[in-house]
Amino acid sequence: MDLYLIRVAENTHILQNSQQSIAKAIEHAGLDLEWNVDIISMSFGYYDKPGMNHTVIDEAIERVKKYRKEQDSALASAGNSWSQRISFPASHKDVISIYAGDSKGVFLNSNPAHTGKKLGTYGKDVPSSMVNEVKSHFPEADLSAGTSIATAIAAGIVAMMLSYAVALPSIMKNNGFEEILAKISTKKGMEHMLEAMSLTRHEEEHFISPMWYWGEKEKDLDILVSICGAIEQMNKQLQE
Repeated sequence: MDLYLIRVAENTHILQNSQQSIAKAIEHAGLDLEWNVDIISMSFGYYDKPGMNHTVIDEAIERVKKYRKEQDSALASAGNSWSQRISFPASHKDVISIYAGDSKGVFLNSNPAHTGKKLGTYGKDVPSSMVNEVKSHFPEADLSAGTSIATAIAAGIVAMMLSYAVALPSIMKNNGFEEILAKISTKKGMEHMLEAMSLTRHEEEHFISPMWYWGEKEKDLDILVSICGAIEQMNKQLQE
């Protein structure tokens, strides 16, 4: 598994004026033949004002989506202000918006307040095993509570699941379901997969818990059934 980093702004205060840099980074990550990434993780966001123009970033996301035939996952931080709308690019229709919760799966009050389904994971009281792993690679990393660290963790969970899905046909010695497994690489497919990996305290708040999920699924067949269930839910939603 390879990890690539791109700096899009010197600090968070100028993100809103860095749309060209963000768009260029998205295109490079998704279209460059050497990189050709499966996951684009954006642990940042800026206030999405009503009527604000995001054309250059919209076009970059659309180009990557078309080139990759939707076989890519983009995640971004929902934001850390309950009184504001979801930050951009998390609010983009082709990006998975990630919220923050504590170690008990309770969503933080600092998350943007809005109705509808929310996907979140550890953004506070992050398990020490995860913190130590990040610190071993990035000693200077800012692990402050919020949706930025939650997005980074969610991206790692997505990478883990995609890697497992690629290996599953060989593990099961059956290639008859590769097409089904490929569907979790899409935005909708991965959203439903992350829901399947989640614990819920409230109907609309899904806390992604890989430790719970892998603890419950003891056999490879259990994982396959779970993936097929997620894809079935996706197909039902698309038909509605």
